[in-house]
Amino acid sequence: MQVLRWIFATMVLALLGACATPSLNDDSGFVAIDRKEPAYTVYVGIPAEKLEETRRRLAREEGWELVPWTVFRNDPERYVGARIARDDYPGSRAAEGVVRLIQKYPGNPVGLTWNGGIAITYADYRHAKKTHELYVSSPTDYERSRITDPRRDPVHPKVHLGPLLGW
Repeated sequence: MQVLRWIFATMVLALLGACATPSLNDDSGFVAIDRKEPAYTVYVGIPAEKLEETRRRLAREEGWELVPWTVFRNDPERYVGARIARDDYPGSRAAEGVVRLIQKYPGNPVGLTWNGGIAITYADYRHAKKTHELYVSSPTDYERSRITDPRRDPVHPKVHLGPLLGW
């Protein structure tokens, strides 16, 4: 049920942002941050003209925070990097990648996983949740089962940042 609520809220935000979404380069936008799930954090760029509508819709949901785009962009460590509980991808520039993805694709949800991965698809979020649950129940089993090949790891930052940002 919680996953369905999250999907609905994310789709609403995506639809709000997708309608003639201006770039967040104009410094007037906001970022909606959903920190409800310990396995991942979801970020969505919101143009200034959609702010009130977004506030009304998110008023019914708990766990969302709206941050001005300029504040978010200037402090990625506070809003993104601090959400990485365990960095399985050192040097991946995941925090910078999240900021750039929001800037380039406002209105589209971007996920940061608990271990520093990037989640875009529903399968990515499910993978993050599954690996987080395994890590919490048995760090040793998580370590043994961890996918180290970036081509097989669905949340490895290179999987998404390469194609979407050209990194």
